[in-house]
Amino acid sequence: YFASCAIADRSIGRILDGLGNSPYKDNTMVILWSDHGYALGEKLHITKFALWDDTAQVNFFIKDPRNPQSAGQKCFRPVSLIDIYPTVMSVAGLDLPDERITGHDLTPLLAYTKAKWNIPVQSTYRDVGNNMVRTEQHKLIQYEDGSREIYNIPQDPEEFENLAGKNSIRNTETKLENLHRLVIAEGPYTDN
Repeated sequence: YFASCAIADRSIGRILDGLGNSPYKDNTMVILWSDHGYALGEKLHITKFALWDDTAQVNFFIKDPRNPQSAGQKCFRPVSLIDIYPTVMSVAGLDLPDERITGHDLTPLLAYTKAKWNIPVQSTYRDVGNNMVRTEQHKLIQYEDGSREIYNIPQDPEEFENLAGKNSIRNTETKLENLHRLVIAEGPYTDN
C-alpha cells in the first residue's frame, strides 16, 4: 500500500515538474484527487467503505494560477468531487449544459480559502438508506436500520462521541434531518 502511494507521488511530481518547466505553467489549472482510503484499525474497523471521515475523505488539490494568493493554503470547507465539473466549467467561462447537474462551483474557495461556504456534502454507502450529510460543524450518518450518528466535527474530529438523540443538540439534529432529506432529494437548500 505504501509502495503504491510512493510510486504515485513520484509520478505526480514528475508531471508537475514537467508543467513547471513548460510555457503553460502560468495558465494551467491542476486538479488532483484520489480514491478514499482504508480504515486500518480506526474505530476498530479494517474496511474500505464507511461513512466516517477516515474512510470517506479523499485527497483533493486544486492549483489555480489565477489565484496565487491561495497557493499552498488548506481549505477546510466540506466539498465533494462532484464539484469538479461545475468548477472547471466556471473557470472556462462556460455555462453548465444541463440544470440537473449537481455539484457546486468552488471558485470562491479558490479565491479565498476561508470564504463563507454553507453548502453541505453527502455520501452514500451501498444505497441511499446508508447516507451521510456533513456541514463544516456537524455530520449526520443515517443507516437503513434507522440508527444514526451525529458528530460535532471541530470538537470530535475522530468521530467518537455520538450525539444522536441527546437533548443538548435537539435543534441541531432536526436541522440535520431536514438537510439530509433535501440533499438526498437533490433539492435546493439554504443555511438557516
